[in-house]
Amino acid sequence: TVINRTNQQNVITIGANVAEGYEQSQVQQQVDTAIAQIDLPTGIALGAGLSQQDETEAFQTLFAAMGLSVLFVYMVLASQFGSFLQPLVIMLAMPFSFLGAFIALRIVNLPLDITSMVGLILLLGLVVKNSIILVDFTNQLRAAGFDTNTALEHAGAIRLRPILMTAFSLVAAAIPSALGLHFFSEGGGLNLRRGLSTVIIGGIVTSTFLTLLIVPTAYSLLDSLTRRTKTLFRGRSTPGLATATAGATNYKEPSQNTHDTTIGSSENGRVIDDHRNTVTDHQSVQQDGTINRVIDTQHNESDDQKA
Repeated sequence: TVINRTNQQNVITIGANVAEGYEQSQVQQQVDTAIAQIDLPTGIALGAGLSQQDETEAFQTLFAAMGLSVLFVYMVLASQFGSFLQPLVIMLAMPFSFLGAFIALRIVNLPLDITSMVGLILLLGLVVKNSIILVDFTNQLRAAGFDTNTALEHAGAIRLRPILMTAFSLVAAAIPSALGLHFFSEGGGLNLRRGLSTVIIGGIVTSTFLTLLIVPTAYSLLDSLTRRTKTLFRGRSTPGLATATAGATNYKEPSQNTHDTTIGSSENGRVIDDHRNTVTDHQSVQQDGTINRVIDTQHNESDDQKA
């Protein structure tokens, strides 16, 4: 116990360490509850120490930094993809990373401290890379002529390997710190880094696997909603009289040879099916060639950037 003088007042500072198995936030709540039940004399006040005040201010600063990080990520993605909606699809990986981070902290029984908050901010920039890889390649396939569902199917299959490689490399790099292992040092500050490593591992694992399911679904729903909205506005802008006139102009009388045509179609059904199979095979080969050209284009762009 030390008697100091702060702001022209005598101050007695009482310090204590948090026992093992307890969190500092939990102990602080119990202390505040006990202080509220004490009937203090006039002129005497009790309050949290400077360490607790510093921690509270640090948390507030980190929350503000997290909000700014989300805003900056959205701005960069909006400028990169030229869209205000696709960045929202890409950023769906963020809440899933937080879910995994909190579960990981709960499993290893670690508190949400300053280093864990730094890990959460770090996750905001790490987890969106998987969504960027997936959405960017899907956009390139759609620009090459694929429909939305086919583009998502091929993009998920082709980009699965780089997504898993980057995720596993990040997890493998964080495992030694999370387990408290040290090879090239004396192990100083391991407890300080455990929270950050645990947050990264939990966030990367959950966001990687859930992103492969949620992001394509959200992309498809967003594309369907966008097309329906465009169709709705186009329908409102088209006059009803012009539509009716066009329908009357394109009307044709039923053909008298309908029965003969049906008979001919049934006789030539096998020829039509063979032609459809040939066209389907040709389309599959053409799609594979288009995908290879898109991949070669990406490789050439990356080589030019390295050069």
